[in-house]
Amino acid sequence: MPPPSSIARWARRLALPALLWWAISGGDPDGWRWGLPAVVVAALVMPAPTWPLRPLAWLRFLPAALWLGLQGGIEVACLACRRPSS
Repeated sequence: MPPPSSIARWARRLALPALLWWAISGGDPDGWRWGLPAVVVAALVMPAPTWPLRPLAWLRFLPAALWLGLQGGIEVACLACRRPSS
């Protein structure tokens, strides 16, 4: 049996893809038939983090990411509402 630290490391690597799949599938239990293999493959090919998470860096990054996302959403909405050119 693998050491507990190895099990904990794999549990952390599986947590993010599993959470994303759960959100995408809307929590539908039938979605796990396809989701479980996708989560396992994602965890296998996902690179292992080599740096510690820095909460202050995330707090500085979050406003910029939200602003750029808002700008992109507005631009897409404007393009979708524009009349087609003839």
